Amino acid sequence: MTNIIFVLLFKTKLIIMKSSIIKHKGNFFLGLVALIGMTFTSCESEIEVKNNYFSEQDQAILNQYYKNLELSYDYELIYPKYMLRSAPAIDNKLANLGRVMFYDKNLSADKKISCASCHKQEIAFSDDVALSNGIENRVTDRNSIALGSSLNFAAYYGTPTGGVPFFWDNRAGTIQEQSEQTFQNKKEMGMDMSKLVGIVNSQPYYRVLIDKFYYPGKNLSKEEILDAVAEFTNSITHLDAKFDKAMEQNFKSNGSQLPSNLSGFTSSENAGYNIYKQKCASCHGMSVGAPGKTAANNGLTMTYSDFGSGNNNNNVSFKVPTLRNILNTGPYMHDGSLATIGDVLDHYSQGIKNHPGLSYELRQQGQPVKMNFSDKDRSDLLAFFETLNDNTTATMQKFSNPFK
Repeated sequence: MTNIIFVLLFKTKLIIMKSSIIKHKGNFFLGLVALIGMTFTSCESEIEVKNNYFSEQDQAILNQYYKNLELSYDYELIYPKYMLRSAPAIDNKLANLGRVMFYDKNLSADKKISCASCHKQEIAFSDDVALSNGIENRVTDRNSIALGSSLNFAAYYGTPTGGVPFFWDNRAGTIQEQSEQTFQNKKEMGMDMSKLVGIVNSQPYYRVLIDKFYYPGKNLSKEEILDAVAEFTNSITHLDAKFDKAMEQNFKSNGSQLPSNLSGFTSSENAGYNIYKQKCASCHGMSVGAPGKTAANNGLTMTYSDFGSGNNNNNVSFKVPTLRNILNTGPYMHDGSLATIGDVLDHYSQGIKNHPGLSYELRQQGQPVKMNFSDKDRSDLLAFFETLNDNTTATMQKFSNPFK
């Protein structure tokens, strides 16, 4: 009895995929599969497979650097129906290559920092310090934004599609622009882009991948490298939080009209959800995946040394982040000055300052709003915030570090 399957091999030990064909949107993965004949000695015997794709030299190179390199991961996104939009197409070829670049410390000036140094998978691709450490122990100017706070970057971010720009000051219009500025930032990765391109094209662990699977016989351009990083970054989400499931359940039973109480939620979670809608959603967004406002001043202090997207102390504003994974992503605010979610609730309850640029949503009769959260309000909000945790993304292998 004979059969034909597709097998992808990237380790010394062969990995035999359970499915015979690796699928992704639009085409077979990368042109990256090897057609291998398989011979069965009997119906119950083990399968003999010979690797005729990689040379022994190629395998030896890959095994020096990678612990769990797997280029067959499917990064396709499928949105729940309640989101009322289609997910953007993900190019698996670029996303798989971008994963390697996202974790590669050789793409920084001192070879000690990668994108993942400041965006850690286990905490929704945020950092757990107020300001991150960049090259040569330099400290970044602002808190690392959680990549896992977004429903999906292509859906909601990027000025070419009318979405929200990147960085706390909204200065970058695309993920590619954001990535290039981060690579070059002297306090972050400190790399000249021409040097970075040279590293990618000369490192043996990239050269094997480029030649065998991506662009045989040619070097990657700066644009192709940035596209790969952007495609991986854009894929970081899973959408299986309790909030997503409750919204989908209610959408199916009620159409687009959501009730005040979501079935599947506890009474405390629903109470927190309603407080969120009343007090927070005008800025942070009803779907908890798309901000309701691009930038705002939330009265964090009266005197700022960082003006964000403004140009003086009377004109200060910063990006309004979404709250997906909020409990996993402290410290909070552009400067990381609020260490805990309790500090954040204290600020909005009684601590908003009457700054000249304070956003109108936080003013009432010319004075800062005091939300006056009771102990029960705080408990209910925390219960609701728990429903926004996407714990699957934090452990998925396809988002993890492939290097040894």
